[in-house]
Amino acid sequence: MSLRFRRYIKLAPGIRLNVGLRGPSLSVGPSGAGLTFGPAGLTSHVGIPGTGLSYRRSTSRPSLAHGQVPREALPGDARPLGGDLYSVSVRLSLADDGHLVLSGADGQPLDPRIERKTRELQENQLKGWLHEQCDAINAGIDRILSLHRGTPAPRHEYKFTLVAFAEAPPAEPAPLQLGILDRLFAGRRRRREAAQAAALERHRQDRQRWEAARDAHLVEQERQRRRWQEGRLTSSDVMHELLEEALHAIDWPRETLVNFEIEGEGALLQLDVDLPDVEDIPRRSAEVAARGLKLNFRERSETQVRKLYLSFIHGVLFRVIGEAFATLPTVQTVECSGFSQRADPATGHARNEYLLSVRLTRAQWEEIDFTYLEQVDPVTSLERFELRRDSTASGTLQPITPFEVHDGLRQAGATSTDRSASLPPSGTP
Repeated sequence: MSLRFRRYIKLAPGIRLNVGLRGPSLSVGPSGAGLTFGPAGLTSHVGIPGTGLSYRRSTSRPSLAHGQVPREALPGDARPLGGDLYSVSVRLSLADDGHLVLSGADGQPLDPRIERKTRELQENQLKGWLHEQCDAINAGIDRILSLHRGTPAPRHEYKFTLVAFAEAPPAEPAPLQLGILDRLFAGRRRRREAAQAAALERHRQDRQRWEAARDAHLVEQERQRRRWQEGRLTSSDVMHELLEEALHAIDWPRETLVNFEIEGEGALLQLDVDLPDVEDIPRRSAEVAARGLKLNFRERSETQVRKLYLSFIHGVLFRVIGEAFATLPTVQTVECSGFSQRADPATGHARNEYLLSVRLTRAQWEEIDFTYLEQVDPVTSLERFELRRDSTASGTLQPITPFEVHDGLRQAGATSTDRSASLPPSGTP
């Protein structure tokens, strides 16, 4: 049962102030007819005194008075959800100045009333999207500066752990159990026996396929074990394969190309690294504005970019050297050089210019504490070894003469051959 409360106060002939549970209203008109203005809108009523007959018509307030958007303002793909609710697809993007841009699913501008209502009702979700974009922008420089932290420690044992075959054998069909009906009706019995025979045949074939896959897995595991425990010590081809696999597995933040040669029966490793360019360094960082739906960008100076690039390329060489020592136990000395393509001022053609070159031994490398790589600065770390580099205080790098390496390796440059690893980035924010 609903509760009603109503009281009216006569203000003047034909004018009454009504007080009810829904709020005050104003009635105008003589007895039996009139207009009422209240929270529900405008109500007109006409009645015949003494008959109990009356007519009432209500006109609610316009939807915009409640903050609603008229139907004609909705885009064509709006889906009704019931009542005055609609689902509208909105595409989010960032303007060059960092402001949030809302558009329709087709990329066309939204009706200003739709956009205003979306910003009002979905402010928290829009803020969350801006935080995601901010994190993605800043993650670019974070990945660049943290590349060396994933460097594995040099290993002293190279035991291969066999991986068990994960697929379970196929389940055998349940034994056929004949009932009274099967004994009474020969046709029924024959059908069930035929179905059981077909199930057993399928199981036999599935078992054969499973056994073949299991045997192939065991053969591959044995091959991998031999590569890990024997081939990496004796076979030059296996050494190249394992190092290529290790370099390809790195989560490179920018495209990096590596050529290498193994000399001296595996004791000397020479690497040439085609470094990313300084233009690959992100030029700005972002933060979500305290007010409004936008990102504030901060541009890095040229000096800051050069110093970040200096740290990045040292981190690249640090990671490559670490992967080599961790993968190949026979390697005792590494010579690693990094170059970049720059325009020749005499001809305008691109040429390789070496920016740094380092030579070190396994014993020197093992002095690094690989459990605290977040505290290791790759620039300072490589300076401990025999390093060739010519850089100014502002991070400007001048060409250097690298350590001498095998002629074929140096001539290969950054081309991809069977003795090189072409390493694309796994993802670039």
